[in-house]
Amino acid sequence: MKDLRLKTAKTIASYFDKRKKGHVGNSGYRKTSDLGILFDVVNELVSRRIVVPDSTIFLDLGCGDGRVCMLMSYFCRWAIGIEVEEFIYDEYLYSKKQIEHFLRQNNLLPLPSGLCVLLGDSLSENTHRTIEEKTGVTMQDVDIFYTYITLHDVYAEMLRDKAKIGSYYMVYGFSGILPSYDGFSLLDPDVSGKRTVALYCKK
Repeated sequence: MKDLRLKTAKTIASYFDKRKKGHVGNSGYRKTSDLGILFDVVNELVSRRIVVPDSTIFLDLGCGDGRVCMLMSYFCRWAIGIEVEEFIYDEYLYSKKQIEHFLRQNNLLPLPSGLCVLLGDSLSENTHRTIEEKTGVTMQDVDIFYTYITLHDVYAEMLRDKAKIGSYYMVYGFSGILPSYDGFSLLDPDVSGKRTVALYCKK
């Protein structure tokens, strides 16, 4: 089962990396994460026991079409995503149907039940309450928060007050000088040597 899980996750990474998105809209520049990179990153985090399969709770604070959450759902008890733009959330609903069909056609594992993507504002208390209503997960329960760099500093400020001590903040998109965040220590400036993902820990 472990081998099939990894094969399914790697296939999902390849599937979405052939369907990358990027454009300028009302909320600024949008670009999707490279799931091939994240597949390697999460496998390293599993080996370091930072991600514990069937235990870790993961929250993507701006999940776009949900591709990162779909990948992470194979490694986590909950992979939760929040997307503020309705038209992008609609892309998630479409992508989810497409990938479900693709997985069936290729005799791979279905998307896990711990996948939950919501339309909402990641900074809103109302959204946080909706997550708790749907999953039972509070912000204090989340083990790993994830974001693309677009609003990394804004989310870090929120997490300084909301995240539990010892939780992680994983930021995608850095390749040079890294920022510091109040309330967080830099645990790994370059997870898996990809020059893309930095990992912080809440103090």
